[in-house]
Amino acid sequence: MNEIKQTVVVMVLALSLASIGHAYITLNPVADTSFEWGINDNNYGTTDGLHLRQYTSNNRDYFAYIRFDLSSITNPITDATFRVQQQSGATINSGRIRVLGLDNLAGNTAQNWGETAIKPSTLGGEFTFPASALTNGVSPFYTNRVTSFDGDVAGITEEITSDAATLEIVKVSGQPLVRWLENRRTNGGLATLIVDIPAGQGVEYYLHSRETATNGAAPELQIFTNATVKVWPLGDSITYGANVAGGYRETLYSNLTARGYSIKLIGTSTGNASTLLSNADQAHHDGHSGYSITNAVNIDDGAFRAGIYEGVESWHSSIDVPDVILLMIGINDLNTGYQVDTAADRLDLLVNRLFGYFPNTRILVASLSDAQQVNSYRHGATNDIAAAVSNYNAGMLSVVAAHRAMGQKIERVDMHSKLTLADLADGLHPNAGGYVKMGNVWADAIGEAPAVNATRIRVFLQGGQSNADGRAGATEQPSYPDIDFYYNVNHIHDVGVVERLTTLFPRASRDRNLGPEITFGRRLADILGCDTNNTRLAIIKHAEGATSLYSNWKAGGNVTTTGDGAEYVTFQQTVANGMAALSNKYPNAAIAIEGMIWMQGETDAQAGHGAEYFGNLTNFIADVRATIKPNLPFVIGRLSNNQSNYLDRTTGATGVLGLGLVQNAQTVVDAADHRVGIVNTDDLGVNDPNDDIHFNTTSQLELGRRFAYETAYLVSVTSQLSLAQINAGLGEPNQDPDGDGIINSKEFIIGSDVSVSNPMFMLGLETGDTNSFSLSHPLYSNRLYQVEARTNLTDGIWSIVTTTASGSNGIMNLPVRISTDAAFYRVRAILR
Repeated sequence: MNEIKQTVVVMVLALSLASIGHAYITLNPVADTSFEWGINDNNYGTTDGLHLRQYTSNNRDYFAYIRFDLSSITNPITDATFRVQQQSGATINSGRIRVLGLDNLAGNTAQNWGETAIKPSTLGGEFTFPASALTNGVSPFYTNRVTSFDGDVAGITEEITSDAATLEIVKVSGQPLVRWLENRRTNGGLATLIVDIPAGQGVEYYLHSRETATNGAAPELQIFTNATVKVWPLGDSITYGANVAGGYRETLYSNLTARGYSIKLIGTSTGNASTLLSNADQAHHDGHSGYSITNAVNIDDGAFRAGIYEGVESWHSSIDVPDVILLMIGINDLNTGYQVDTAADRLDLLVNRLFGYFPNTRILVASLSDAQQVNSYRHGATNDIAAAVSNYNAGMLSVVAAHRAMGQKIERVDMHSKLTLADLADGLHPNAGGYVKMGNVWADAIGEAPAVNATRIRVFLQGGQSNADGRAGATEQPSYPDIDFYYNVNHIHDVGVVERLTTLFPRASRDRNLGPEITFGRRLADILGCDTNNTRLAIIKHAEGATSLYSNWKAGGNVTTTGDGAEYVTFQQTVANGMAALSNKYPNAAIAIEGMIWMQGETDAQAGHGAEYFGNLTNFIADVRATIKPNLPFVIGRLSNNQSNYLDRTTGATGVLGLGLVQNAQTVVDAADHRVGIVNTDDLGVNDPNDDIHFNTTSQLELGRRFAYETAYLVSVTSQLSLAQINAGLGEPNQDPDGDGIINSKEFIIGSDVSVSNPMFMLGLETGDTNSFSLSHPLYSNRLYQVEARTNLTDGIWSIVTTTASGSNGIMNLPVRISTDAAFYRVRAILR
């Protein structure tokens, strides 16, 4: 199946960040006003509405200025969303509103302007008026004096949604806005946003101002900051880290900082710190060897055992107020046999005390793992306490539920299923690998996104070698808490293999680098509309560098692992474990694997196995489908010509280049299988000059997007056509199975069904006044639309005559201003 090529535009995303690790702040304007250009005594400050209007016949225009004070924000801004609600006026989705940032330049309007003082006559040099007219989308602003949040000062910069309860909302977000706000935060603290209507629309709106009487309707700026999260590790010798310096605390700290969190471990003790924790000033904790839940007496010898409950009474006043408490306690009560049946009741006393001192803190309490205590305190011999652990963990669930019912922030963390006896060094305390597992479990619990009520999980698999794992720098890339992510990677900086369910973040490859999953997941979720109808997207990833399809990923040709290569066996186990983890997280959701992406072949090309690659890849895809899901859509990342310095290896006497052999095999497999797609990588750059095989950061991000487009096409087409039609080749991009005159690739971009001719893309025309007409056409979710004009069809270029409109299922009416030199008009659909 030929690669699907899409028209791409810059897209604005509102990131829903996990609440822990980022402070959430909502600001309302300290000043806002609107005025009409050219009328110097006209001013709308101190009123409850911001007047926006754009004339098509002259240079008159209305602008709104909205100012926020960022001076109270002390931490760096990591995400932001600006919103303004409509008060009255035209239907807002019939036109578009623009949002710009006023730069603090000499000659520009001062950032400390007053509501009743600012007028056109007081403005600085940001306007080009009256030199240029508002025609054909010409900007009224000097582009070097304002900041656009989409890279095009004359274009749309925001998304607009319609909601009957809140009226329409103007919304802009994304990293360009964040960067501009961060600049204003560190340079004076005042930030002015300009709102107006781009040229050529002739519409009128009123937006709510800060003086509005409607509750919650005033303009607002929602900001996330990179606040430091204070974490208090609290417990016994396992929290202390017996047998291993730093215990779980080193992995906890490394894991969260790698994800971009700012962490501060707190406590009254600094004992047993690892070198990393000491150097980072992260040695503090309150892990105390031998402690019970409360003060206790050993039933064998009457020895006194101190309790965490009593310790907290003195420790709490010596530490900062924690944001999160990591509580793991109780194993010493059970091992010594101290009032085992009431251990959960004593845990409740401890939780009550903690909330008494820290009512707004989040408490994560870990279940105990099964353990055998050798030379136990109770009997002096091996003591199997599995039953006691099970009963205590059950009581813990009741304690957590009771406190949650009171509105307190407490959660149970499942440590019981994560650690086995093999993870213990001495029958009680974890070994190095066990502490790594614990640290990752704690980190996932801290960084996990808020629970969602998902009823459908759309799962996609990711496999291959180093370019599927990722060797690109992961700086300044966002995390996506709305996309579930289960991955299995051999981190060289950790002990053993990392395997867990978390949410999508950009450092989930060997060496903490970036792979294609970050943009693959985000873009695929957007195209498929996974933010609606309680649907989430999930990725299950296993990839390992320097592995071949010839041996490591060899497919045995049956539904068992017999004859499979070691890496393929691990991949199948990872998929099974990932599906089980998703089922556990979403017990009431329909969870289904819908596709797989594959970036691999470099090792085969270099090692002289290119001649076998066609057969090996064909067998591998067949085995994946037999083992995981029949007819699974499968997308190949073709090796790049830019890797030739490394991969141009001859195969013996034939003299055939290994790179060419693998590339040809990948292309032929794509052509032979109508449920296989391929993405081209020839224009993607590698990490030259020191690394001529691995894609760089820009290329990895683009690779992920291309995987998303191709995967979305295959998933869409295979859901609309029968298996017989797919096998007959009717799902190929250049086919037209419904006979409506629109080939599949275009219907996919439009959003219509390739199997039904009725919803083909039809335009309607309604004339207006002498200067305008209205185009109507069907809308499909996750697409953008714009009207373009041209003087003739033989030469010249198409020019945009409307700003870009967001799509949602239904019909769109686009008012179009008639251009005197245009005779032809068309609507362009753009896949988001």
